[in-house]
Amino acid sequence: MTTMSRDTLKHLLLDMISTSQPVDVAMMARLDGEDWQTVSNMAGQHRLDPILHHHCQIRGADWVVPADVRARWAIVYKQSAIRSLSIRRAMLKLHDILDAESIAYAMLKGSWLSQNVYAHPALRPMRDVDILVSAGHAIPVFEALQRKGFTRLYENDVMPLEFALEHHKHLPALKCPISNVTIEVHARLMGELPDGELGGTIADTDALLSRRVGTGTDDVAFTYLSPTDTLLHLIVHSAYDHQFNNGPLVMNDIAAVLSKTEIDWDRFWTMAKAGGWTRGCQLLLAMTKTFHEVTNVPSGCMDGFPTTGTVIEAAALLTLLDFEQSVTIKFRKETLGQFWSRRTFRYLWQRAFPSRHRLARFAGVPLQTKRLWVHFPAWATTRVRQVVFKRIAADTHADVKRAALVDKWIWASGQI
Repeated sequence: MTTMSRDTLKHLLLDMISTSQPVDVAMMARLDGEDWQTVSNMAGQHRLDPILHHHCQIRGADWVVPADVRARWAIVYKQSAIRSLSIRRAMLKLHDILDAESIAYAMLKGSWLSQNVYAHPALRPMRDVDILVSAGHAIPVFEALQRKGFTRLYENDVMPLEFALEHHKHLPALKCPISNVTIEVHARLMGELPDGELGGTIADTDALLSRRVGTGTDDVAFTYLSPTDTLLHLIVHSAYDHQFNNGPLVMNDIAAVLSKTEIDWDRFWTMAKAGGWTRGCQLLLAMTKTFHEVTNVPSGCMDGFPTTGTVIEAAALLTLLDFEQSVTIKFRKETLGQFWSRRTFRYLWQRAFPSRHRLARFAGVPLQTKRLWVHFPAWATTRVRQVVFKRIAADTHADVKRAALVDKWIWASGQI
């Protein structure tokens, strides 16, 4: 018995949640208790337990998985099924409030995926329910929800709504009074908008809402982004907002969308080109085709930018970053990259100087405190310790290099 490297265990986990990759059962049999603990921890961080339980049932008859690990996956699957009922209650509450106010909305990502493209909602665990409304409706919707009993998720969250609307893609998180589910009201899908004319793309909230689709059961017609807009949102969210460190479920999401819906590929690639997201789209589609049985992506979609297996593997492994290490890894990746790029400069500037509300939250003082900046040295010291000088595990140094490699590939077209 021997302890496997973390990368080896990542490869195994990616194969286990795929629908097309074979699983090395002989290697699996050599894993010891510490290895399985690592696999279990990665699965838990990235909400993979329900998928693993499902795959054990449908394709894992010969998998050599310890009984206690199988039992954990089964328990988490049941918990996810129960939570999906709470999620639906929150969705119904939101729908009733917004419908009564005659406000156009679209529920995002997991809300649509879990209810419409996965075989069971439990297979697509959700952390929160996100809704998209127009910028002009965002604050009125937030205030309407508060009148109906929704409360800020964090009591010490002092971010002004106007500041959040201007600088962030969503307002402060709320907690649903009937299901304890977290709700986020989005006015746009991206935290930082790319340059250029973006009318009609996923950076254009009004265009997204005009194309939304309605579907539902029990006489409730929830409204969601169109499948084409959802597909692009999933990719941009993973490749550009999170640099692939938001988990490998995105590949399962994309595979499910492609297998259950029709995509307007002409519009998809027109939007991707306008936003500067073409290479990220090609990479994530290539990753999905590697791990899932995806047949309806037109072959011409990948023309012009041959994606090497090295980049696909690197990006796939990045989806399993340890959450506690991810901020430090991102900082070190950025410092390995091009300091002269506007994107890198903005990243470092934002990390160096907090907004007033963030500093007030850190210090635990009212936002109106006159000498608020006296707390800046303490904040800066904490950040430096957490990000710059925080030690990372030896086997995650490779993730820093992978992140830089993938970043370089995605931005090779010069769209920075």
